[in-house]
Amino acid sequence: MADDNNMRVSVEPYILNKRNSDILVDLINGRRKYELPIIYVSKTRQNRTPIDVGRLSYVLKGVAHVIVQGDVSINHLLNKKCAHRNETYGSIGVYYPSQKLGHKRCKYVEGGHPEILMDKIVDYVMQYSNLQMVDSILTWQGVKNSMLNDIIERTNEQYNIAISDKTKAQNEVEIVYSEFGNEIDELTARIKELTNRNLLLEEENARLSAKVTEKKGESSAFSG
Repeated sequence: MADDNNMRVSVEPYILNKRNSDILVDLINGRRKYELPIIYVSKTRQNRTPIDVGRLSYVLKGVAHVIVQGDVSINHLLNKKCAHRNETYGSIGVYYPSQKLGHKRCKYVEGGHPEILMDKIVDYVMQYSNLQMVDSILTWQGVKNSMLNDIIERTNEQYNIAISDKTKAQNEVEIVYSEFGNEIDELTARIKELTNRNLLLEEENARLSAKVTEKKGESSAFSG
């Protein structure tokens, strides 16, 4: 997996010390962003790690970065550089890539249950990951809906153009008929009359032809 803004995606937690403290300082002060959430685990007053950071890193590999404070003595340095916005004395911060979500802070309680605290951190990260998946689905659905709306809009435009053309054609026919309606009716009647007369003439010719043929037959009989 590719590095995340120069932070290697690792199954091991990052140890924060004086030399690399700017990793956390720049994150809290908004000077550096990462694609994955950052889990910062501070040391307790007894300079102990409040949860099993090795297991947490393994569970969240590829989903979040885990940074653990190397020594409680750097609290003074971090407080100064971060204006006391950093987690201290066993508290754990979940820093999301999105500024809208801000970050979550889980307080450490002496004598509490580390497993419950770690499960809470994992839940925060997985909820964020699931939200990103939903956003991707909704984004693609939005793209498909937009494409569908474009198709519907183009279809409506084509339909409206076709209706407009049909209306124009009908109007043109009405205009022509209003101006030449009488002439058209007269011509239509005249054509019908001529057609009927032509049919009558054809019938008359057929009868005459039959009579001529009949006469020729009679003449041939007498001649014989």
